[in-house]
Amino acid sequence: MRLRSTSGGTRDVGFIDALLEGLAPDGGLYLPIDLPVFRLEEIQSWDSLPFAGLASRVAQRLLEGELEPALVDRLVTGALNFPVPTTCLQERLFALELFHGPTLAFKDFGARFLARFFGHALAERGDHATILVATSGDTGSAVARGFAGVPRVRVVVLYPAGRVSPFQESQMATIGGNVHALRVPGTFDDCQRLVKAAFREPELASLRLSSANSINIGRLLPQSFYYVASYLAVAGRSGAPVTFVVPSGNLGNLTARQTSRARRSAPRPPGSSQRSRNSEGAAGRC
Repeated sequence: MRLRSTSGGTRDVGFIDALLEGLAPDGGLYLPIDLPVFRLEEIQSWDSLPFAGLASRVAQRLLEGELEPALVDRLVTGALNFPVPTTCLQERLFALELFHGPTLAFKDFGARFLARFFGHALAERGDHATILVATSGDTGSAVARGFAGVPRVRVVVLYPAGRVSPFQESQMATIGGNVHALRVPGTFDDCQRLVKAAFREPELASLRLSSANSINIGRLLPQSFYYVASYLAVAGRSGAPVTFVVPSGNLGNLTARQTSRARRSAPRPPGSSQRSRNSEGAAGRC
């Protein structure tokens, strides 16, 4: 996988470099230049796999040539070891349940994937990193839990004072170890501004700053895995089209869904959301 900055840079990087850098030097986001195409028959052949196994198959294809398949399988299955059911609500109406991870938020997918791959990359390079993340609640909790105890990584979470739930604050602030949670007077936007300013500060270069917000490609890719799983749960082997309604704040969830669309050769791709509505066709019966 080769990636390039959305700000128009001409420098191409591999997945691991993009993962460790977070933001491109020009301030843009790293997104794939191209993606492998998955045939419908190939996707359908995974319908009996558990979610972690399906996610591993997708990740192996995406990272082919950069990381060994056995390594990808170990990292992915270790990170995504919780259920991802698509529940039928009524005829042709389903809910994709993304709240079964350790912190009960869909951010667990990206945070745990990111932590496993970060830890591996830093160990291989003998390097260290500081993960700087702004949060309004669930991102900070997921990143703090996902990176807790990962060697060579320090995590600093900035959250707005009095604007996160007591439950989420306790998830971030009671871990300790390599995780540091800081209350910031103001709003989430103030926290985000501090994070972006830190990335632009030359004097902080020695900290090896990186991000675990959805600006990191390592957060987006694993979110696309559950789109594939939900498509199979709804459409199965029928190949019927499925429409997905995507609740998305900063558009990370929607961007990951669009990434899954770009990989398809089916009539309509796997999509994503916390709630999905099936379109016409043979699929969608409870």
